[in-house]
Amino acid sequence: MTLQEAIQEVREAVSREAAIRRAYDILTQRYRGSRVKTYLLFWRLCENDVERLWARPGFLHCTKLNVLLRYLLIESGQVRAEDVSFAWTLTWFISPHQYVRIRKEDGSILCLDVWAATYGTPFGSYARGFR
Repeated sequence: MTLQEAIQEVREAVSREAAIRRAYDILTQRYRGSRVKTYLLFWRLCENDVERLWARPGFLHCTKLNVLLRYLLIESGQVRAEDVSFAWTLTWFISPHQYVRIRKEDGSILCLDVWAATYGTPFGSYARGFR
């Protein structure tokens, strides 16, 4: 699937919430988090080009997965830029970790963590502490 095809799939969702879920599903099927690779591949943190990130399925850092999630949602026209923000927490109480906060149509906040889905963190939640 190309990046443009992914954007189109998200664009075709029937609601904002369905679009968010579709973007999340696309990314969790294509990418995964890894505690070990987070540290071993630290130089990849400098890469910011969305096309290059998309071209490399498999492991991505949490910050890069969040950039892709934000990009899919905004480019699809389903979510406004001001409704997507990044937040920080700690995993294992020592490791900085980023997740995404999205304002839903009703004004509530939905937290998403594409990186942590690898470790069983469900849609609507994020990694923190030992979880």
